[in-house]
Amino acid sequence: MVDYYLDGEEKFGPLLSILYFIGVKILPMNGIYDFAAGDIRKSGAKTVLDVGTGPGDVPIRLAKIGNIDVFGIDPSAEMIKIASWRARGLENARFAVGSSRHVPFRERRFDIIFASVSYHHWQRKVESLDYLSKFLNRDGEIRIYEFNVGKLHGVARGARAHALRMDKFRETVGKTRLRISSIREKGQFIMVSLKRK
Repeated sequence: MVDYYLDGEEKFGPLLSILYFIGVKILPMNGIYDFAAGDIRKSGAKTVLDVGTGPGDVPIRLAKIGNIDVFGIDPSAEMIKIASWRARGLENARFAVGSSRHVPFRERRFDIIFASVSYHHWQRKVESLDYLSKFLNRDGEIRIYEFNVGKLHGVARGARAHALRMDKFRETVGKTRLRISSIREKGQFIMVSLKRK
């Protein structure tokens, strides 16, 4: 199997994947997953791709409401096994090994491509954003959901190293074929929408 991780990216093997899946239920991750799923549901999107899906929380939530085709990719084969197992019986949810630099669903185009708490793992952010933009429908968008560095409190303070810093994010986006379309905050979470220039 091809290794889609780059040097310096956190690798999720069998043990770490299981611990992550269990930890999501304890840590403030459910809040950001609720935010992302609710936000995407309101958008009216019909085709969605989750980049760095992990155990598939957001795609599974979206697939359960129906009327939307949801795809999830992750560089960890173990995470994909967990997501696929959890989505059994959901015909509108598909998972595959991939990354922000390799989308295996090459024939597909998406209304929304999103990353929920995985953008901070990407080593080549400019390259990844430009690459992913090729898979958008004409009016599609890329949405980044992360912890908001300026609003962290409680247990979530531990996520500071992974939180989105808008100054650096704007600098990164300025080097791509994309522009910031909108920004929404909800508590300690932030969503930034990107569209083609």
